[in-house]
Amino acid sequence: MKERKTPFFKRPVVRIFLIWMIQTIALLSMAWLMDGVTLDSLGTAVASAAVIGLLNAFLWPLFSRIFLPFAVLTFGLVALLLNGFIVWLASEFVAGFTVSGYWVAFWLSLGMAAINLILTTLLTIDDDHSWTRYQVKQRMKRAEHPEETNVPGIFFLEIDGLAEPILQKALDEGYMPTLKGWVDSGTHVITPWETDTSSQTSASQAGILHGNNSNIPAFRWYDKETKKIVASSNTQMLPILEKDHSDGNGLLSDNGASRGNLFSGDAPYVMATASTITDRSKFHASEFQAYFANPYNTGRTLLLFLWDMVLEKWQFWRARRNHVYPILDKQHRGGIYPLIRATMTVVMRELNIYTLLG
Repeated sequence: MKERKTPFFKRPVVRIFLIWMIQTIALLSMAWLMDGVTLDSLGTAVASAAVIGLLNAFLWPLFSRIFLPFAVLTFGLVALLLNGFIVWLASEFVAGFTVSGYWVAFWLSLGMAAINLILTTLLTIDDDHSWTRYQVKQRMKRAEHPEETNVPGIFFLEIDGLAEPILQKALDEGYMPTLKGWVDSGTHVITPWETDTSSQTSASQAGILHGNNSNIPAFRWYDKETKKIVASSNTQMLPILEKDHSDGNGLLSDNGASRGNLFSGDAPYVMATASTITDRSKFHASEFQAYFANPYNTGRTLLLFLWDMVLEKWQFWRARRNHVYPILDKQHRGGIYPLIRATMTVVMRELNIYTLLG
């Protein structure tokens, strides 16, 4: 089989050079916008961007390991502060690069992250190499030699509310080229499905993960025995609900991992799973190592979070203007809704991706 050539822009040397130039452009742009930042020449900007990159390469793996618990507990604030420190430290090394104080360096690093995000997105430069460099190689050094087996692992991806006709339409219109390639090649097939009478998340996940969704008639219902309202969003109720439906041999019980689920499926490794979120014994800061291994992830997530809030406001206004129905009204789509949407579509997405990889 002929080996595929690496695209020109993704070759390691070319990629490093492009990122270096992007960082230089970002630094020059922010120096022009900010009063407290001075660069005496283009050469100084190039050298400063290189030093920032080198400091990140050598210091960030150490910082991310030492400060990981604090980064998790402060929702990434420590990582943002460390980014500012690295930029300030670079200004101490490079003659002609002056930053008037730490907080100027902090905002400078955040601004550079924003420009970096825009330009790397436009140039479609992925960041797989950073994850490979910081995570895979380090874990391979520490890991024991794996036991070889011919039993395949299985990756289950649940897409809430997806109907088979909608999936087929997405394939036909080119929205899912990878999946379409699998189906067209004959290696994969799509088997139609239909839901139970209660098709919402809690009943579906209980059935998928535990093979038992009895007595879950809706997302929220009145339980006659306990004389209480049971809500599938109540993190105090969910552990009890899962215990009632589990026999200890859930779908993920055999060394599986649960990420971003309502129920755990008896998985020994869980993260962002609603039924175990209040159980501190299930929380391990090391699960987030892959996310914090990249110095730019926190700033990137923050910027994407803010952008998603702006996008929500724009999409809501455009939908109302174009008379798109059905549509949530201001009462349901205003207030904290943009925050909730950004949390679910940006923060949870980023964390789930990196914790799955890690």
